[in-house]
Amino acid sequence: MPGLVKELVDLLVMLNDTFHNIYFMIENVNTYDVVTQFCNGATPKDVYRVVELFKSHGFNNLFITLDICHAIMTAKEYYRFFNNTELLSLENNGLPDVSIENWFRTCGMYLRNIHISDCVGDGVLPLHHGAVMTESSYPLIEELIDLSVQYCSADLLWTVEVAEVDYSDCINQLVTTKHILHVLSNH
Repeated sequence: MPGLVKELVDLLVMLNDTFHNIYFMIENVNTYDVVTQFCNGATPKDVYRVVELFKSHGFNNLFITLDICHAIMTAKEYYRFFNNTELLSLENNGLPDVSIENWFRTCGMYLRNIHISDCVGDGVLPLHHGAVMTESSYPLIEELIDLSVQYCSADLLWTVEVAEVDYSDCINQLVTTKHILHVLSNH
C-alpha cells in the first residue's frame, strides 16, 4: 500500500474508532479543461476506485458525494474536447463515460449525498457554477430522482448547494428547493 494511502487509512480508522458513526465523503471534482487538467476524481471510475482502495484496506465508512454541477461541467468539457462525440459512446471509443447516468450506475452503491445545482455554460463564471435550478432544470431533476431510486440506497441525502449573490439572503437556495419540491410532488 502506498505510504500516503496507508497514512490516510490509519488516520480515518483512528477517527472512526474515536468518533463513532461518522461517515467520510469523497466528492467528484470537475475538469474545467481536459487538456491541462486531466485529473483524478473527474470520472465515475476514478471516484469508485478511491473508495474501493480504502475499503480494501479495512476502512468502510468512506462514501461518495456526487456534485451534480461538477459532473455536468466534466461532461460538457469532455463533449467539447472530444469533438462533440455523444457522451454515451465515449466509453466505446476508449474514453470514460462521464454521463450523469453512469455516475449513478458506477457509484450508486457508495453514493450517500448529492449536491444539487445546475450548471450554466461551462460553469466557470460566477453564478454559473452551482447555478440556481429553474423550470428548465425540471428534466434534470426528474432524471436525478429516477436515478436515485434506481441505483442508490434509501438513505441518500440531497443537499441544495447553489451559488448566491448574497449569502445572507439565499434566494437561489429557496428557488432551487421550490423547483425540486414541485418536481417531486408531480413525479
